[in-house]
Amino acid sequence: MDRESLEPEANKHELSLDDLPGEFREIAEIVGLDGALKLVELCGGSQIYIPKMDSITRQTRYRQMLADFEKCRDYGLVARQYNLSEAHARMILKQLMLQRIGPRAQTEMF
Repeated sequence: MDRESLEPEANKHELSLDDLPGEFREIAEIVGLDGALKLVELCGGSQIYIPKMDSITRQTRYRQMLADFEKCRDYGLVARQYNLSEAHARMILKQLMLQRIGPRAQTEMF
């Protein structure tokens, strides 16, 4: 047996979805066999965390929330629109407004 036949690169061309173990086969069905093999190359042997969609879209949702608030200036309306308590909406919007002005501007206020 020559050394090339032992290399993963040489063997990956012979792989099919049926060769993959359970949950990884499901991933390969979604991202494709090439995408799954890229994951193996990048993260093989590691545990990886895949965030929920809510975590991925949070910043986009917060930007939209701030834009909506700037149009109406009504915490209650924005809270209802985003299914939040008014107190939680106020906290989020306050943090977003502070981030917008930046730390330098915050210190200049005092």
